[in-house]
Amino acid sequence: MHFNEIDMNLDGKKDLLVFDSHGDKKYTFINRGVLGQVSYKYEPKYENLFPNMIGWVQLHDYNNDGKNDLYTYVPGGIALYKNISTQATGLKFQMVSPMLNYTAANGNQINIFVTAVDYPGIVDVDNDGDLDILTFHILGTFIVYYKNLSMEMYGDPSHLVFKEYDKCWGKFAESEVMNSVYLNTYCNYKFDDGSSKSGKHTGSTLLPINLNNDTLLDLLLGDVDFFTIIGMINGGTVDSAHMISQDTLFPSYDTSINIVSFPVMSYIDIDNDSTKELLVSPFESSYYKPQSLNSVWMYENDSLNDAPKFRFVQKNFFQDKMIDIGDQASPEIVDVDGDGIMDILMTNYGIVDSTYFDTNWYILWTHKSSSMTWYKNTGTATSPAFKLMDRNKFDILKLRLTSTKATFGDLDNDGDLDMILGNEDGKLIYFKDTAGAGNMMAFAQPVYNYQNIDVGDFSTPELFDIDGDSLLDLVIGKKSGLLSYYKNTGTKTSPQFTFVTDSMGHAVVTNYWNAYSGYSNPEVYRDDRDSLVMMVGSASGKLFYFRDIQNNITDTFGIDTNLYYENYYDSLRSVAYFINEGNIMETIAVGMRSSAAVYDFDNDGFKDMVVGNFSGGLNYFKGIIPQGVGIKKPKQPVSSLKIYPNPAKDVITLKFDNSSNLKAAVAVIFTVEGKYVTAKRLNFPGSNKIYLGNLPTGVYFIRVETTDYLKQRNTYTRKLMIYNR
Repeated sequence: MHFNEIDMNLDGKKDLLVFDSHGDKKYTFINRGVLGQVSYKYEPKYENLFPNMIGWVQLHDYNNDGKNDLYTYVPGGIALYKNISTQATGLKFQMVSPMLNYTAANGNQINIFVTAVDYPGIVDVDNDGDLDILTFHILGTFIVYYKNLSMEMYGDPSHLVFKEYDKCWGKFAESEVMNSVYLNTYCNYKFDDGSSKSGKHTGSTLLPINLNNDTLLDLLLGDVDFFTIIGMINGGTVDSAHMISQDTLFPSYDTSINIVSFPVMSYIDIDNDSTKELLVSPFESSYYKPQSLNSVWMYENDSLNDAPKFRFVQKNFFQDKMIDIGDQASPEIVDVDGDGIMDILMTNYGIVDSTYFDTNWYILWTHKSSSMTWYKNTGTATSPAFKLMDRNKFDILKLRLTSTKATFGDLDNDGDLDMILGNEDGKLIYFKDTAGAGNMMAFAQPVYNYQNIDVGDFSTPELFDIDGDSLLDLVIGKKSGLLSYYKNTGTKTSPQFTFVTDSMGHAVVTNYWNAYSGYSNPEVYRDDRDSLVMMVGSASGKLFYFRDIQNNITDTFGIDTNLYYENYYDSLRSVAYFINEGNIMETIAVGMRSSAAVYDFDNDGFKDMVVGNFSGGLNYFKGIIPQGVGIKKPKQPVSSLKIYPNPAKDVITLKFDNSSNLKAAVAVIFTVEGKYVTAKRLNFPGSNKIYLGNLPTGVYFIRVETTDYLKQRNTYTRKLMIYNR
């Protein structure tokens, strides 16, 4: 996870973009602008205004127009997006280059090579006013300096003309096998530190920074599989960097950086005092190595930006202001203490309990153990408020499991809730609640390999009465992305789970564009019409919504491809499209390994939802009154939209009188009962056609929602007649 600053709401203050490479998730925080204080508000509506990014992102003003532009990884190199935001358009980016190149000696254009696990330095190395690039050679070991010739050739920094200027910037070599560097090393030959091992796998992070106020760029260097940072002092010249000393445990004059693992550094002003602070967090691409809990270290700068003196402040910057339980939060809504108000219990993949560096293969091994975190509801049944009570509830840590998922139900008919725990090995563990109804949960010794149920890998159980016989059945997600179903053929006091199918409803959440394995994680509930439905989390982070479950276990469930999040109303909608500021067709995607829990937290009659993710946090979605056909009052005269022909046979045309003012729009067709039929994204300018397919003769409604460049939203609802073909 790494931090960048950019003015997102165009109020003149730098806000924060936080990027998590696990799932390529963006988090946007608006700066409240309090002098000398870290004061931000999470505003997810800006997340979708950034282009798609993978691997890493850096924000720098490459053309010197006062707006930070966006550099991000693309396979093999760097893409650049120009910040073209205005007060009229809001935050907006335009691709400038899909791949930054340099001109080789033979005149050919070659991509500036960067990997997804190398974090380059994008900075004005030679103080000439344009941004150069520092990155490790394709084989590692040495840093290559790509000089930007924009100022020399054109007199302004907006051009992208790069030359390979120095193949051994800094005159040092990074060890191929250890977290160390060798000073006074030149690259006119292949460097060898004497190890018999082959070259270490790629992975380094760079922060070019002036540490001693001498106009030369020094360097902070992080390395894959290691916990510390090396700080190096540049004793060369602007044109020929030469690192002359190193601090191997930077900053050794204070608390040294020590993060599991592969630290990446950000140097930005987070408290509006014009002095930059240092933020450090894991850049590890492997899902299971880094420490996710207490993993953002913050250092205050007690000196100048070009001669910083770092003072350690905390290990959980931002994390202390939100729910964070380590890797892979899987929430359950349950009354833990018997006070009649529902709490939140969360299991996780695990937190680091030990690490081991294999000196034979030079690989870091990390062992994690799952814990269970209890957030007590200290509010009321209509106004919830949650307080952290215990990070190791029921002492789950001692079991040394990984990737646990809990589900609760009264399996022995004694009035309290027993627990079944899934985990990475695909089996189940049973815990009998011995506390009795109305008391704090207390469990007997675990029963391993419960009823010999084994779904393969990564079992995620859910207890629910699926067939309506008043007995709790088991739906179990798993790594494959399918769902296993075990029917309870026992009694209320003695359950017996009998295997029925390992492909329940033929439901699958595997998305081969994002994750080969699905890691399905089911949440079964009854909607406001008492219909049995199911949310299923997935490896990709998307949520899948399945219906038509009752009496349909071995057939095929109905599916609304994904649920969609309407961030104007903070609501869930089971429709195909929605609009936000310039982006439509946006699914709920909270980051890797989504896990949902559905419950009416405020007792308003509409289901709310919390969704966990691999980063260890929760996203909250509030349920609202469904946006029924004809409920919204149009904000503009309906005459600005023309729909013809009407009645229609095979196709209709939609045309706006004011299309030049529109930024985005979507049309949704419903039956008169309010059932979703189809949806289409509309393009501007010009007219748009919607093909009606095989819709039967009848009366329908068409609702069109638009967003203009002033961020105003409007809704148009029309009756639509379809007649026989």
